[in-house]
Amino acid sequence: TWVSENPVGMLNPDVPTPFAADLRLQSLPIAGWTGYELLMTLPGLYMKDKLTTMDTISFVEPKRRFEFYGLTDMNKKEKDAIFRAKEDSDWGGRLFGGTKRGFQMVVKLMINGVEGGDFLLLDKDQAWFQIGNGEMAVTLLEGEQRQLGYITAHSLDIAPSLELLDTSRKLRYTVSSEPCQGGSCGACCPDLTYQITNRRGNLIGDLRVQLDSEFLITRPDDFKVNFPKETNFEDRCLLMSSMIMLDYFITMMLKRRRNRN
Repeated sequence: TWVSENPVGMLNPDVPTPFAADLRLQSLPIAGWTGYELLMTLPGLYMKDKLTTMDTISFVEPKRRFEFYGLTDMNKKEKDAIFRAKEDSDWGGRLFGGTKRGFQMVVKLMINGVEGGDFLLLDKDQAWFQIGNGEMAVTLLEGEQRQLGYITAHSLDIAPSLELLDTSRKLRYTVSSEPCQGGSCGACCPDLTYQITNRRGNLIGDLRVQLDSEFLITRPDDFKVNFPKETNFEDRCLLMSSMIMLDYFITMMLKRRRNRN
């Protein structure tokens, strides 16, 4: 259970952020920790895909659901979820667009197992006729609403990659994998590792994905990212959102692999 005696004063001073002195969050009607405070204090996030095997084999793509947990300093998952996200999309898009469909998703803060205030809005465009998997806009809903950046997806079957862009569409980070994990043998690896590089091309961390297989159906299951020390609040929101974008990405790759086989 997360408890904060000073909701705006528990930030990690070692993490650079231009919003450390931003007092707008003091007026938020949320007891305990804010989403801003959690992201700037936690060393990393663990995301659980709530997709079931029956959802995976369904004729119509299901609305996706995710839960986020904090990671401890020992890189272990905390017991209680701190964020929850659920897709909002139309039936036609899920039927004909598959994982390339457009959707909106609100990430909500969780307080002791109960949904709290809205934290992020993820707005993904429709990408039916694009080579990649489209683009996702990330907007902060907590406090004063503002745009945080964009995530674009590229190279579905060769070397899957995401580009994390700021509001000026300048590159902040790239999340990419080796070609081996792209599709031909993605399902033979129980864990996928995506490297996080900054705009200078320096490797600064990784994002790990654990796959789960049941009844010969493989699907993405657990995601884990440790926040690089240089990341600010916007960067962490983009990395958090990239796990969701990557989930659709990997689902499409695995589905294409099943169709080829």
